[in-house]
Amino acid sequence: MKHTPGPWYPVGYWVEVENDRYSDICTCDPSVLGQDHIEGADERATMNARLIAAAPDMLTVLKALVTLFPKNAPETIKAKAIIKAATGKRP
Repeated sequence: MKHTPGPWYPVGYWVEVENDRYSDICTCDPSVLGQDHIEGADERATMNARLIAAAPDMLTVLKALVTLFPKNAPETIKAKAIIKAATGKRP
């Protein structure tokens, strides 16, 4: 099974999709995780939600970029490993 198709949207601490066929992606809400007492947790939670929401677009761009660089370049090897980790398969 593939990940929930994008676009994903950060809404405060939440990452959501605007499609009733799919559940929302996740929450980074520190109070749900019992970590709201940690200094800066609110700001980090919002930034984490933004980063997670951008993941489908970043994966698409990374897949395109690896085709433009030498196969044995360290950055290409690292990018392919990240794609594999994100998708569970070879790029």
